[in-house]
Amino acid sequence: MVLLGAIPDTPEAASYVGYADLDAYYDALGVDLPPAGALNDEFDEWLGQLVEAERGDVAPLLALPEFARDALRDTGAFQAEIGLDPAHIRQAIEAGEPPEMYTVLRGDFDSGDIGDAVENDENFADLLETESHSEVSYYAWGEDFEQDFARNSSVHSLGRGGRLALHGDLLLWCFWTDGMTGMIDATIDAGDSLADRQDFAALASAIETLPVYWASLTTETTETASSPVPLLAPFESYAIAGGTDDDGPLLVIALANADEATATDNAERIVSRFQAAAEDGDSYRWAEGVETVEALVIGTVTLAVLRGRSLPWNFILIGPEALQHERA
Repeated sequence: MVLLGAIPDTPEAASYVGYADLDAYYDALGVDLPPAGALNDEFDEWLGQLVEAERGDVAPLLALPEFARDALRDTGAFQAEIGLDPAHIRQAIEAGEPPEMYTVLRGDFDSGDIGDAVENDENFADLLETESHSEVSYYAWGEDFEQDFARNSSVHSLGRGGRLALHGDLLLWCFWTDGMTGMIDATIDAGDSLADRQDFAALASAIETLPVYWASLTTETTETASSPVPLLAPFESYAIAGGTDDDGPLLVIALANADEATATDNAERIVSRFQAAAEDGDSYRWAEGVETVEALVIGTVTLAVLRGRSLPWNFILIGPEALQHERA
């Protein structure tokens, strides 16, 4: 998850991170990459292949950043307005809390296509300015977070102009200047990034040992005084991830702990928690469809692999309830 290195290390950014590896997802589906330069109708035909493929024994793609999702839904608008061909997106990450969301796409993007598109976009060209930070140029439209609903489009949601930079194979996008300069600093190692966080680096390293193609990371854990099922020991942050291997779909939970002893303790606790929830019947949504839980320890990270014929793919939403821990 090298894209963590392009996101500034702020409390808001660390509160939510969504990551998707589209290359790995297409490979798991056995579907070729989308056709380069395809417009909406042709692209929709290709998306139909994904829908059909997902009906097989493959985990769905979750945590896809909104900007990338919108590009896949309206490829014509993204090509016309900012020169972005969704066929070129390989990985994507977003982080933060609205409206201060950081987005980074990785792929084979063409600076000439982007420049031509933004200069000729009838909707926003009159607001276009070219700025620079630490010798990295970026495009800017209007004031921070400024909205003009008459200019609303799939690219410029709520009529917000935004900020866009292309640095190497990374496309940076946000809606405010400090956000853009922060991403540039993180990308060129002039400022701390989420990849510099010990807990996030450990989580990313652990989940990448498994064939996952999406992940959600957060520092927002949930503590409680008591629970009918065993509680986890306090941990610093966690990740939820999903993917597919030869045995079928898998849902992965990774806990970043303070030390290896706590990681080992939580490996036992998380198995017990799911077992107790399963024995209790239908009271726990987060345990529905989970047939097996295998836990292991990688350094200070507790890694749990969940399998089943009908896994709870809404785990990103119900994870806080599932991963309740004792008060520190």
